[in-house]
Amino acid sequence: MNNKLNGKDSGLLFILSLIVPVFVGAIFLACLKLIFPNINETLYYYISIAISQVLFLVTFIIYCLIKKVNIIKQANIKLNLNIWQILIIVAIGLVAMYGFAPLVNYLTYLFQKLGLQTSTFSGLNLSNIGFLIINLIIVALMPAICEELFFRSSILSGLKKYGVVIMIVVSSVMFSIMHLNIEQTVYQFVLGVLMASVVMITGSTLASIILHFFNNAFVLIINYISGAEHTAEYLPQSVLDHILPFIFVVVCLV
Repeated sequence: MNNKLNGKDSGLLFILSLIVPVFVGAIFLACLKLIFPNINETLYYYISIAISQVLFLVTFIIYCLIKKVNIIKQANIKLNLNIWQILIIVAIGLVAMYGFAPLVNYLTYLFQKLGLQTSTFSGLNLSNIGFLIINLIIVALMPAICEELFFRSSILSGLKKYGVVIMIVVSSVMFSIMHLNIEQTVYQFVLGVLMASVVMITGSTLASIILHFFNNAFVLIINYISGAEHTAEYLPQSVLDHILPFIFVVVCLV
């Protein structure tokens, strides 16, 4: 099994990323509701997240088996990072979270002003340390592993023949679209660029897994410490309030 994924595979995997977690996940959750009609809403929310991530992983594995691709080699998880690289990756995740949070909130505000429905519901429970750990596993660790294997070790590598810039940009656009979250489109794209870049620089998907995990984990930990389970509504009061989110982004990118 020495075959490699190509650009066509990247396109097919992207289509699968839009279909499998949504439709297969919906069927599973519908069956779950039928069997347990009074299931707790928060539990149902966590199961839905976990199932979508498991489906990413299963799709990645099945696709590799069908294409006769070596799964271990395709995963490209090399333990070649030193402590300084890891610290830099963690720092990138922290800067990305704080640098783009104002823009995400501002875009949510704009979409609401335009009358567009944004995803305001969150079933996250951060009421105690036990739930924080559950969140870190389901909302941070699982997406970091499953989505990175799917996008960075598969879709990104499949675009190799098109050059580094195309690899990074196209895979990041796909990553952003996959989330189906209009107010976070720009943020998810830039995060995709960062994660693709650290993979290209280090030669290991482990780098993007670490970045992805800490980016999600920081949000959860900050919300746990502050006692907030929902993002505060952004209400600009002056011209400067409309400009500041973009200034934060520029500083973050630098």
